[in-house]
Amino acid sequence: MIMAFTQEEEVEIIRKAISLTAAIQTEEEAVDALKHAVFDTFPKYEDVFPTKAPKKPVKKHVDTPAKAQPTLPPPPKPDLNFGAYLDLKKELVLAILLGCALVVFPVLSIFFDIEFATFAGVACLIGFFVALSKFRKHYKKRLDELEEEARSNPEYRKAVAEAKSEAAQRQAELNDEARRKQIEADNEYQAQLKHYNEIVLPEYEHAVALQKEEYKEMQREYSADKEQWKEDREKALAELNSDIAANEAALEDLYQTSKLVSLHYRELWILQWLYDDMRTSDHDIRYATELLDRDRQRIATANAAEKNKEALDEFRKQARQDAQTIKELLSVQIQGLQSLDANAAELLRYTESIYDNNNKLLFHQRVNTANIAVQEWRRRKQIG
Repeated sequence: MIMAFTQEEEVEIIRKAISLTAAIQTEEEAVDALKHAVFDTFPKYEDVFPTKAPKKPVKKHVDTPAKAQPTLPPPPKPDLNFGAYLDLKKELVLAILLGCALVVFPVLSIFFDIEFATFAGVACLIGFFVALSKFRKHYKKRLDELEEEARSNPEYRKAVAEAKSEAAQRQAELNDEARRKQIEADNEYQAQLKHYNEIVLPEYEHAVALQKEEYKEMQREYSADKEQWKEDREKALAELNSDIAANEAALEDLYQTSKLVSLHYRELWILQWLYDDMRTSDHDIRYATELLDRDRQRIATANAAEKNKEALDEFRKQARQDAQTIKELLSVQIQGLQSLDANAAELLRYTESIYDNNNKLLFHQRVNTANIAVQEWRRRKQIG
């Protein structure tokens, strides 16, 4: 038997259907979010306590001084040039050979044949160069003898000895300075090493031991919080699923008892369209659905066949936006379902607390905030 409703009763039925449908969608989204929620990853020790080990002192080594070179006086040069070395006899030999090469050749060519004259001239020229080379060799030998005699001079040898003595003295002074600096560097290193072994290293090892103990305590607290989070999530999922089932049953009962909304008009955006039309006019559900169908037909026929899908997609997009607006304004539009609103709000607060964990996990992995997180954790431990 189909029940007859007044226009106001039909509006109220549509409103309740909107409320229940929106509540179901909201809770289903919350269930999906909880199923995909992941508890924070516990950070590595070096991320929580990025303290680096102190550097051990390094022993310094003073460079060995370069060898001091003596400033030797220049050796005396003998006052003898090649021209002075050539005496009259040598000069005469060279002049005869060169003269034969230049004068005898043309004279002989007059009285003798050309071959003989040429041979004689070339022989004289060769003899000239051989004699010149021999004289220069003797000159070089004599020059070396004179330089050796000059270096053997007592005054020069004394100057060289003094220069070497000064260089040796400078070398000794440089060596003494290097030894003094090395001793100072060794003493400084020993003092630094003693301070490192007796103060710096023990303080660091003590701090690391405390940090490792704190890290273990954080791990224990993290494990407990993670287990509690899992329990809270499962409890929230159970309550949300139970509430979804109850709302779905209530919605199905509303549709079955009223027989007012057929299966094709039960989408949230359609219900909202009908509700907006009926509450702002005296239209009943039948007339409102006819208007909706004509509106749909107008959209379908106004576009060409190739544009039909695009228009419908745009229509559905707008419908989804309208549905989202409905859910955002649900607390304002829905009236008379105080128990449902209170239950949904309580579930919302309950599920939010799952992510918050009562602000217990202050040392979770965060970029460049590990030191602040540890300070907050220690402060909370002191207060507790």
